[in-house]
Amino acid sequence: MTQKKVFGTPSKTTPIEISGKTKVKSLRDQFKSIFALTLRVYNADGAEADDNATLAAIRAGEKVKDATVHMRIVSKVQSVPVFFKREIGIMVDVFSADNTDLPTKNVSLKAAAEGRFGDENEDVSGDADDEILEYFSENNKEGYKNVETGEVVVPAIYDEVSGNFENGFAWVKLDDKYGLIDITGKEVIEIKYDFAANFSEGLSKVRINDKCGFINKDGKIVIELKYDSANDFRRGLAKVKFNGKWGFINKDEKEVIKIKYDYIFDKNVHTKMLVQLDGEEFYMDEKENRIE
Repeated sequence: MTQKKVFGTPSKTTPIEISGKTKVKSLRDQFKSIFALTLRVYNADGAEADDNATLAAIRAGEKVKDATVHMRIVSKVQSVPVFFKREIGIMVDVFSADNTDLPTKNVSLKAAAEGRFGDENEDVSGDADDEILEYFSENNKEGYKNVETGEVVVPAIYDEVSGNFENGFAWVKLDDKYGLIDITGKEVIEIKYDFAANFSEGLSKVRINDKCGFINKDGKIVIELKYDSANDFRRGLAKVKFNGKWGFINKDEKEVIKIKYDYIFDKNVHTKMLVQLDGEEFYMDEKENRIE
């Protein structure tokens, strides 16, 4: 399940580090260095905050937790103030790199930074709907509502929901089982899995009865649920454990690195790995050649 204070998916985002001690200037500088746009920050009374003020100070002493917030370049400019107010409790707005008004804020951060305002749907890729929905809790159940209107979009019927929709979809948990819904609340992947991970390279790792496999966004099982353990796909490969041994498979479930190793430590499978085979530890490359 995704963390609940993430503006999008970390694998597709850029992090901004904040805490109560973070100064306004630091936040503004981080935003500008990442998005090439100006972030104006305001006090609770609506006046522009001093660069040397801390985030805790402009929230009138309210506690600001240490956090990493993730933002996407395809996010719409107009959604940024909504996010900062909801998740951090401060008021902000976005302006051009030279701190002047943007012609429109109904474009992505990327398009605004590049001065492209002709197509208001440019670069958004459906993400705008993700960002106006937030989870809420009622009677120990969770659902989603529109952050701008307060309208309940997905009733609070689930034991747990993902913090954010990703490309129009979110994982939900009900009676200790996981499934996927769309932004209308329609169940698009049956709620039947004991565990489900976020999609990585188009596939989600799922588990039933202690066996792991992978499904696609249509809910089709593309890699059989037979593995004892599995990692997410990275650059087309996933590390898996079968009958107590480790190896790597590709998306066609072909063994790229034979499933025969006692363990595999891989900072980068495409360079070298530390493995153990029959009690012997050594380094090898992706073709299973030993590296001295």
